[in-house]
Amino acid sequence: MRHVTELFDITIIGAGPAGLYSAFYSGLREMKTKIIEAHPYLGGKMNVYQDKIVWDIGGVAPKPARLIMEDLIQQAQVFHPTVVKNQQIMTITKEDDQFILQAKSGEKHYTKTILLATGYGIVTPKKLILKAGKPIEAKNVYYHVKAMQDWQRKRLVISGGSDSALEWALFLQELGAQVTLVYRKSQSELKAHEATITKLIKNQIECYFETEIEDISMDAEGDFVKIVHLVNRKTNEKHNVEVEGLVVSHGFESKNPLLQQGVLGIELMDEYYVAATSKGEANVPGIFVAGDLAQYQGKVHLLAGVFQDAINAVNAAKKYVSPKAHERGYVSSHNQLFEEKNKKIKKDYQIE
Repeated sequence: MRHVTELFDITIIGAGPAGLYSAFYSGLREMKTKIIEAHPYLGGKMNVYQDKIVWDIGGVAPKPARLIMEDLIQQAQVFHPTVVKNQQIMTITKEDDQFILQAKSGEKHYTKTILLATGYGIVTPKKLILKAGKPIEAKNVYYHVKAMQDWQRKRLVISGGSDSALEWALFLQELGAQVTLVYRKSQSELKAHEATITKLIKNQIECYFETEIEDISMDAEGDFVKIVHLVNRKTNEKHNVEVEGLVVSHGFESKNPLLQQGVLGIELMDEYYVAATSKGEANVPGIFVAGDLAQYQGKVHLLAGVFQDAINAVNAAKKYVSPKAHERGYVSSHNQLFEEKNKKIKKDYQIE
């Protein structure tokens, strides 16, 4: 067997909700854990939807996604896993009973098991591209909205017909922003929830349907968009809108080169999802999957569902590494690993 400087029980690829909770639970199962994320930050796609309100986690009051993300990141580090950011894993090989993960940088990681939690892969917003064929770069062009309070009483155009585009339009209007929504298809083809569409119409937000951005005019320094030039795709009617900001919500591009290479013969479904058992087992022994990437009968496609995925996958990985281990971890209320931590929490909540 090859000697390696550090061998982990489990290495989690992807630090979105599924990966973060897997890191916590594998620590609870007393596994030596590493988590590797391609981006320079943790949280996965929740970074894109930071202000969306999350309702579907049992026992957790509705709150912005960024707060859920912050809690998940904090929870993931309870058992002090090794966290590697800004590394994209390109290849996986196996020698004897060890997997070798090689990053784009050339660095290698050694592990007994792998938990794939890459979700929809490396996600980047689709850029606004106009006549010149190059993405528009300006200091007031945004692909997701942060610090919404900064938009009070400002004039902006939002381009897109998704839930995110409409929710941003509605929320910013409530803050006093003057919003124009532009969508290249008809009103009936909006991709948002019907309740959101109804509210959009009720709130009388200025909308241009079957319209797209034809061009933009910049300020004298070339730093900021000053005018957005719109054109109706059917009538060729044109409108010019003066703006202080342009928000582009045209969806995302997802890349998952690791799986596209057919790593170790991992079985895929619909050329993307990993075919798994309900325990999170892929068809390759020692490789497990959780979150949006996993596909199996009875899969729950909600944020709440990734936590069950993570628990099942980690438990299966634990049994793979230590066949005599229990099928599952002790519940947190009786787990000795939390004994000291619980003392402080009880004191904070004034529990005797």
